[in-house]
Amino acid sequence: MKQYASICFLLCVLLAGCSKTTDNLDEKLTEDEKIEQDKEIINEVAEQRLQADPSVFHFIADWLTDTEILYVEKNEGKYEVKSFNIESGQRKVIFEDDAFVINVWVHPSQEYLLIHTSDQYDAAIVKMLSLDGRVLHEIEIASTELEVQWNSIDPQKILFTAFHEDWSFDIFAFDGHLEDLKIVNVEDPFPKWFGEKHIVAAKLNDHPLDGARVERVHVETGEREMLSENHIVYMDTFKDSILFVEAPVDGFYTYKLQSANRTDFTEWKMPAVSNYSEWVVPEIEWINETTVVLTGSEKEGQLDDLAGQYSLYLITEGQLQKKLHDLDNAPLKCSPSGNKCLIDHTSEELVDMETSKRYRWIEFTK
Repeated sequence: MKQYASICFLLCVLLAGCSKTTDNLDEKLTEDEKIEQDKEIINEVAEQRLQADPSVFHFIADWLTDTEILYVEKNEGKYEVKSFNIESGQRKVIFEDDAFVINVWVHPSQEYLLIHTSDQYDAAIVKMLSLDGRVLHEIEIASTELEVQWNSIDPQKILFTAFHEDWSFDIFAFDGHLEDLKIVNVEDPFPKWFGEKHIVAAKLNDHPLDGARVERVHVETGEREMLSENHIVYMDTFKDSILFVEAPVDGFYTYKLQSANRTDFTEWKMPAVSNYSEWVVPEIEWINETTVVLTGSEKEGQLDDLAGQYSLYLITEGQLQKKLHDLDNAPLKCSPSGNKCLIDHTSEELVDMETSKRYRWIEFTK
C-alpha cells in the first residue's frame, strides 16, 4: 500500500549524521586534557596510501575488514567494486557491473556484500554477493530513491523503502531463505531491524520538535508493541540492542542504550543541536552491542553556527572517551573492530582510534 512521508522530521532526522546517567558532558570528559591541540593530518605514516585517478574514481564505500577499504571506480564502461589494504597496499577487484553502482554495504558478519545498482531512474537492482563475487540474490524494486536496512543478525533479511517521484513510498521485507518480497505496513519510511523478526518504527507527535514514540512490529504477524513514551528524536539498532535519543531538556540530549542482556538503559548526555525546524542528531556507528562511535557538538546551538565544533567519541557502557575535536558534523565509517574510522564528508581522512592520529589514506593524482 502506498504511503506518504509528510513530516520532515523523519526524512531529515531519522535518515541523518539501573541507569548510568551523566549530569553534564564535562564530567565525563576527563580525557579531554590528554588530547593534543594540534591534531594535524599526518603525511608520513606506516599505512599505505591509495593513489587514485579522479577521472575514474566513483566513491568510497565501506570497510571490508580491519585493514581493507572498499571503493568504486568506473573503468572501460564497467563499474568495479575494489578493495584496498591500508597495510600492504594490495588492491583487488571484487565485483564489476555494467550498471551504475549507487551504494555498497558490508554485512557485520563480514561474509556478504550488498550492491545497489541502477540503469534507469525509476528502478533499483540490489545484488547480494559472497566475498568471492558470486551473486546470491538479485532484487529489482521500482523506485526513484531507495533506503536499505540490512538485518545485522541474519544477512538473508533486508528492508527496502522505495520512494517514488511524488515522495510516496512502499516498504518491503526481503527473506532470502524463501526468496520472498513482501509489503510491510508502517507509517515510518525509515524503520530499523530489531533482532531477527522485528522492526522498530517511529510514530510522530504533532510537531517534529516534540519527537515521537517508538513501536516494535513483528514482520510476519504484524503484532505491535510500544517501546517508548514520547519525545524520541532519534533511534538506531544493532542486533538486539537499541539506542534512543530523547528531545533535549535544559539544552542536552539524553542518549539511552539498551543491550539484549540488560533490562535497564545505559545513559549519557550531549549538547543539543537544531536546524530551525528539527533536531539534528548525528548518526552513530555500532562496534558491538554495547559500544558505539559518534560525533557530538561541544555546545548547544544552531547547526549553522557550529562548523568545526564537533568531537569524535568512543562510548562503551556509557563511558565517553573523546578521541578528536574540531570536526564538522559528517558521516562516519568505522572498521569492524572500531580501531579505525573514516571521517569527513568524503571519507578521505582516517582516524586511528587508539592514538587519535588522523591522516589521508587516499591521494588523487593530477
